[in-house]
Amino acid sequence: FHYVFNMRELSRVFQGVMEAPMEVVKTEALLINLWKHECTRVFADKLARQMDKDLIDQWGHAYCEEYFGAEHAEATKDTQWWCDFQRDVMEDEETGEELPAPKIYEPLQSMTFGR
Repeated sequence: FHYVFNMRELSRVFQGVMEAPMEVVKTEALLINLWKHECTRVFADKLARQMDKDLIDQWGHAYCEEYFGAEHAEATKDTQWWCDFQRDVMEDEETGEELPAPKIYEPLQSMTFGR
């Protein structure tokens, strides 16, 4: 059995990175973490065997070390998860009507919060 990836998966990585507003991605480390999260989400989530998923993590870390430097690789060693469902429902100031919660792609506060 083998895995087949195409340009659609690569475009999904970039789409995910572009989802996060610049106000959220304030540092290089956050941007690298976001990129690693998207690569994991797009590529590793399709893999069936844990050893293959671990290989994606190893490659991501090695790539970070080679292209972003040891300091950034160490800072982003553990993949930080991102989501767009952490904000509370808002209220319209004029009407008092409940507005849907804003969907802002940002780092997950905690796994407990995400569950």
